[in-house]
Amino acid sequence: MAWQSTTLAAPVTKDDTTIAVASGTGFPAIGVSGTKNFRVRIDSEWMLADGQPFDKVVKVKRRGDQGTAVAPHDINASVVFSGSPFDITALAAASLTNPPIWDPTLRTIGGDLVITADMVAALGENTAFLLHKLTPAAITLAKPTFAQDGLVVSFS
Repeated sequence: MAWQSTTLAAPVTKDDTTIAVASGTGFPAIGVSGTKNFRVRIDSEWMLADGQPFDKVVKVKRRGDQGTAVAPHDINASVVFSGSPFDITALAAASLTNPPIWDPTLRTIGGDLVITADMVAALGENTAFLLHKLTPAAITLAKPTFAQDGLVVSFS
């Protein structure tokens, strides 16, 4: 099965176990759950999903799959998924692979955003913000601290 994509129809918090997507095409049939695992990637986070209990709603079994960080995701974030176990290779037990230090964490912005000093401090690593708003976005970035000297934040 080839990789497929859609977008988020609503924001996702760090605690959500269901995600609303713009299109349910490619996920298991509506009402089907627990029969097939799907790998889902939103921004830099991998998830293991197992069904579509309602139209355009995907049930997530495990957030932060493949050792990725669980993170909130904004509306219109890109959702890439596949039902084939051959499309992604799981990490071996007790193994750990980290992305290169120059490889940024991806975050999607689907609306206006104020990035406060606390949010900048919470980033803690190079971050690339992907803009997915259909109209101009008002984005405010707080002044970084000296502790964040060298941190790279980009917008595209």
